[in-house]
Amino acid sequence: MAAPTCTTGAAHTIGKTYATLTGVLVSTGAKPCLVRFLYRDYKTSCLYTTPWQSGRGDGSPFSAVITVATPLNSWDYFAQVANDDGHDYGRMLPLPFPSKPPLITARPSSSAKSPRQAPSTAGL
Repeated sequence: MAAPTCTTGAAHTIGKTYATLTGVLVSTGAKPCLVRFLYRDYKTSCLYTTPWQSGRGDGSPFSAVITVATPLNSWDYFAQVANDDGHDYGRMLPLPFPSKPPLITARPSSSAKSPRQAPSTAGL
């Protein structure tokens, strides 16, 4: 028998303090296995885990929703799978904070009149 293998997938449904993490159970190692995610705030190095879930079979996707107290712009995560013969970790990925739409500022056209200047007070 062999240890199982997994990959970490892209996160989706990302909000300021929540996200859905995804992974794929590549191989169960021909034994029942469990899957979960580990995630951390890299500013504090605090590590958290989602509850273990039963792995469904080779090639099956899995996911978990996380909610955290601080914005996700300093968090990363990875998948983990385990059975009686060992465990495997997927690649660590960052949790991107959803960016705001770009701010568009209008520039006056060259044909626009310049604003009136205040009268000079130099001679007063």
